[in-house]
Amino acid sequence: MIRLHIIWLGLAVVLQLNAQQPAQYSMFMNNMYTINPAYAGMEGSLIATGVYRTQWEGMPGNPTSRQVNVHTPFYRWNGGLGLNVENDRAGVHSHSQISASYNYVSVLPGNLIISSSLSLGLVQRTLDGTAIRTPGGIYGGGVIDHQDPRLPNTTEMGFAPNVGAGVFAAYGPWEVGLSVHNMLNNTITVDSEFPGGYRFNRSFFLHAQYQYVIDSDWAVSPCVLLKTDLAQTQIDFGGQFVFQNQFSGGLAVRGYNNTSFDAVVFIGGVRLNDNFYLNYAYDATISRLRNASGGSHEIMLIYNLGRALGVGIPQKIIYNPRLL
Repeated sequence: MIRLHIIWLGLAVVLQLNAQQPAQYSMFMNNMYTINPAYAGMEGSLIATGVYRTQWEGMPGNPTSRQVNVHTPFYRWNGGLGLNVENDRAGVHSHSQISASYNYVSVLPGNLIISSSLSLGLVQRTLDGTAIRTPGGIYGGGVIDHQDPRLPNTTEMGFAPNVGAGVFAAYGPWEVGLSVHNMLNNTITVDSEFPGGYRFNRSFFLHAQYQYVIDSDWAVSPCVLLKTDLAQTQIDFGGQFVFQNQFSGGLAVRGYNNTSFDAVVFIGGVRLNDNFYLNYAYDATISRLRNASGGSHEIMLIYNLGRALGVGIPQKIIYNPRLL
């Protein structure tokens, strides 16, 4: 019997391995740097964020994502610095990337904040041939032979540079950003026996958020995120509330593609102490995958130093603090 991870491989071959997109995260509103490098330093403090996500739980070879990013204002250079490390795996395929960014911040009349950024990095794509199983393959005693010259019997990998850019604007309670990932639209060839390679499509992110303070105890923040590679478009929209800057909760709906929805997302969070925030999201699958999936889980830990890292004189502006 063919195991499901070989189906993941077959789907990739059919699609000519050109549909790789940035990883999916449900709590993007609490981790804006991951979708827009121009957000670095916008909270006026060093922020470190760690995320673990398992999508479509219960399906063999289901996608999993791990990410750590750090960003901070750097006033000497009139902007911010950021670093992002990420690993995504689906079936026998995985890719890892590391990138660093710098963004320049301008303050216009009326305290309109404009930030523009460029990120540079390296991406690695891996095909784990040792995890593939075929009906006619030979396995056992340390031998892995798929009996198929198109499939590698070992782990193969390739590397390519990665470039991204973004623009972010904040005006009072409003935030709007536009970013592009995989600007080079490049292809990684993993092995000569596996033709076609992996194409990292150029992807665009447009996001908007409004932070409304109801009273001294309550605040609410509706948001929307549009993602597109100009072939497929997906929209996430929802919002979250914060109570006494201690507890948070939210609800969102995520699109699957241009014509259908993938999940309803339930979000909760708590402030552990002066520096640490813990957030959790559960995605209830509503697409046809609901019959095979137990939903998706995402956990996020945020560390806020409470001050900027580096030297220089802070600009005379008030950055919008991020809700829990």
